[in-house]
Formats: sequence, structure tokens, C-alpha cells
Amino acid sequence: MRRLPHFVALVAVSLAGLALLAVPASGGASAGITQVQVCGAGAFALGDARCATDERAAVRGDTLNCAARVTGLAGSTYTGSFSYRGRSFPTQTGVVPGDGWVYTRLAIRGGDFPAGKWTCRIAAGGSRIVVPFETQGATGPVTSVSACPTSATVVHSGVRACRADRSTRPFPPTSRITCSSVYALARGKAASARLLYDGKATGLALERTLPLPVSTFGMQVTRKGGLPAGSYACEFSLDGKQVATHRFSIAAAAPEDGLRATASR
Repeated sequence: MRRLPHFVALVAVSLAGLALLAVPASGGASAGITQVQVCGAGAFALGDARCATDERAAVRGDTLNCAARVTGLAGSTYTGSFSYRGRSFPTQTGVVPGDGWVYTRLAIRGGDFPAGKWTCRIAAGGSRIVVPFETQGATGPVTSVSACPTSATVVHSGVRACRADRSTRPFPPTSRITCSSVYALARGKAASARLLYDGKATGLALERTLPLPVSTFGMQVTRKGGLPAGSYACEFSLDGKQVATHRFSIAAAAPEDGLRATASR
């Protein structure tokens, strides 16, 4: 096979919107921002708009929450932003509804955030706090390299990526597969992926400019009638330099039972 026609590919990172929720605070406190917390999805109490456990020393996962207690700043403009190893994500903005807790969130899908040092910046009514924290996970220019049948993907902010890598065993016969990865510290650089079949180029390749310091990149391949069984690989590159190769395979369809006719006696 030299070419697998008809494919679609998407690249992006998901930025969840600014979320604000007021929880009654005790009186007597001076106006300002206090008690800043950082945590992943598992330690975040959505109903309270705060972290049940502060995990700033070692956050792991695909979601980052930064929560702060705000007093005496009702009606003030609130901003929250994250930066990874000195590279900033877009600022999220809202209005403080009253005394209590507010939070800002950053999320991706298709893999965890890479390991490294982060900061969360929160500002409201002239008060500003910068909180350093660290994520635990894989390192390198590309992480969470995955391949899967497209039926095992998640779509987030218009980007399709594997929920988890399925390459440890052959995929069942399928007409659609997805390769995805997470790129770090590559904003403005060209990420690309190409598909190989039985060690040979298929002619399918995709290139996109990455929009953010941490971006999810995904390529979907579709072939009507089903993709041929055999060995595949997705090669990922950054600014023309190959940074990862991920191999997987598709199993052959089981043969159908044949019909036989015999003379009756």
C-alpha cells in the first residue's frame, strides 16, 4: 500500500473558561487575595470552588486548578493565568461575585501535562499573587505519544486525541485510527506527523503551527472499506526534526465460514 486516502487531522490545546463561584467567608478579614491553592482534577471540590488538598509540590494529570480566597473585592475584575517554564498561557478574565473562593483552570486531553515548573498568577482589585508549583510526569519535547482506534478517542475543543494508548496489542479491524501526542515548549513551532505502513511512507502527513506552550496534536486516518491489516507507525516531528516514532498494528479480519454442498444419500 502506497497511499491511504481521505484523512482528517486537528491540532489544539484546550483552555477551560474562567470559573467563578462565591462561598461565604468569615467577616473581619482585610480586602485582598489569600489562601491560594493548586491541585489536579482529583483533589478539586467543584461545589466549593477550591482544592480539598493543596498539591502544588507535585501535581499530576491533564487538569490544573488554581483557587484563591477573595475578600472585600466584589465587583472587581478577576484575572487568572498559568505559565510553564516561563512561557505564558492566555489570561482568563471574569468578575468577582462576592467574598469567597474563585478559581481558574487549565486542561488538555490526550495526555497529562509534562513535568516541570509552573506559576499561577491571580489578580483582583489591585491585589496580585504569584504561586509557583510543579507538575510530575514525562519530560521531553513530545510526551503522551499514543495510537488507538478512533472509536477510543476523546474530542475536546475540536481536537480528537486518544484517551489512552492502545498500541500494546493489535487493533481489531477498523476503518479509522488516530495518533496523538502532547508537545511542550513549542509554541510557534511546526509540529508534524506522518503515517507509515509496513515500514514505508503512505504519503499521509500533517503539519500545523502549535499555538500554546503545551499543545495536543492529533492526526486521524480514515479509509472506506477498512484499513489493511499489518504494521503501522506514526512519526512525530518538530520543526522538521523527528522526535518520536510510535508503532502499532491492525489485526486481520477473521475469515468467514464457507458454505459446502455434499450429495445427499
